Amino acid sequence: MTFIRPMTNDDLDFAVDQTLREGGATGRHMFEIYLAHDPDGCFIAEDFGQRVGMEPTNLGSRIGPWIALDLGTAQNLLTAARCAAGPGRTLTLGVPAPNNEAHDLLSATGFKATPSCRRMIRGTRAAQGQLNRIFAIAGGAVG
Repeated sequence: MTFIRPMTNDDLDFAVDQTLREGGATGRHMFEIYLAHDPDGCFIAEDFGQRVGMEPTNLGSRIGPWIALDLGTAQNLLTAARCAAGPGRTLTLGVPAPNNEAHDLLSATGFKATPSCRRMIRGTRAAQGQLNRIFAIAGGAVG
């Protein structure tokens, strides 16, 4: 059974490891900033005592990086973030295009796609992780 709890400083290494495993580049310092700025909006998912996902709300309104091993865990983390945000607070996030489950989950819970820029790369793609586990990225403008 998945249990959602607040993220603490003890979870920072896990958060960095998850991000690196899936090809992201969010370092410990950024997670420290997210946690210091919005401790009530940063969450860890545990399944039988093992951490299986995370979702910080960084700088007050942007969710990400949001990483979960499965759709059910991702949905539980999103519910926690939405509850913590309260009514009237706008939440934004950037979803990797290959994660169709994220698009479907977000659409079903009232999120709408916005016009945004397309990410581009020159050279070899560095991220070798499983993009279907990344439900939102940390950087980049949305809107």
